[in-house]
Amino acid sequence: MTDDVELLKRVSRVRHFMPDIWRAWHVEYDRPFPVPLSTGTCGRTSLLLQKILQADGYAARWCIGSALQECGFFDGEGWRSHAWVVCSDLILDITADQFGAPPVIVSPVGDSRYRESNVDPASEVWQVKRDLAASEAMVLWRRHSEAHSLP
Repeated sequence: MTDDVELLKRVSRVRHFMPDIWRAWHVEYDRPFPVPLSTGTCGRTSLLLQKILQADGYAARWCIGSALQECGFFDGEGWRSHAWVVCSDLILDITADQFGAPPVIVSPVGDSRYRESNVDPASEVWQVKRDLAASEAMVLWRRHSEAHSLP
């Protein structure tokens, strides 16, 4: 249980860190700031979360679901393409608020709102951009962690 509590703390810290990153991503693609700011950022954000958790020694796996395959996140009305992380038999999601869910979800694997697919709905070009954005944000996370003496 202590491990799950520490994992929740880490996930919550990442969520708290993200708003400035999300703003920068929206500006980069010349998009107005959506409400909530996490809208349209799940792939990059979840990939960053996976990188952070792996750097902290967790076995984290990035997951994606395509609405075209009736996968992703079920918001009560339909499936939405979405990305999240699985770690320690838990679903970790810090962008589901774009679908009206809480800003941080930590839920057991098997949560019926989540369904992984074998298809990434992003184009190959966008997949490369997503990977680069997550890697660049990881550099900022490391600086942030050092400046705030985060474990």
